[in-house]
Amino acid sequence: MVDCWAELGIVPYDHMLCSTPLFRLRLGVTEYLFRNQALLDEALVTAVEDKTYRSDDLEFTFAARAWAECVSLGHFETWKTRFETTQEFFEPRFAEAKVVGDQMMKKVFESSKP
Repeated sequence: MVDCWAELGIVPYDHMLCSTPLFRLRLGVTEYLFRNQALLDEALVTAVEDKTYRSDDLEFTFAARAWAECVSLGHFETWKTRFETTQEFFEPRFAEAKVVGDQMMKKVFESSKP
């Protein structure tokens, strides 16, 4: 994400006026990562040296392509069906995800205090 911002010349802070909570969370996590040299180094080593191709990565790639195809072909009903099916799949995990998300937000907030 940060590499994309850099390559495209995007300054994420220029978009805070219309940012979503998810965008702000990602930006906060990014700031946290880049302010902790040891954590950043570990993430970079993993990104460069970890050659394992996890099945979840492949599933994400397939899903992203399918969503993009729905959009590019203008098939709103297919997009809607995919969205609702995905929502139903993840619904039992929402409570757990909220706990993890709250912990992440707390960590990001604490790291931003002087």
